[in-house]
Amino acid sequence: AARGSLQRVDHPQAGPAIYAGPPWWIGPSGWEAGRAPLLGEHTIPVLEGSGLEPSLLEAITEEPSP
Repeated sequence: AARGSLQRVDHPQAGPAIYAGPPWWIGPSGWEAGRAPLLGEHTIPVLEGSGLEPSLLEAITEEPSP
């Protein structure tokens, strides 16, 4: 902890946790610890970048009706 190798990361569902930092010095900008993504958090950006037709993307991502 004194060397700054442990970092606290807050996650919206799992809560705060302590994680190991970088295994070596990366430079003055340092290492930025981040949380794990939520389930489906990046689905839309990934699908948008995949080259799917907009109509197919809309059909895939629309909410099912009850």
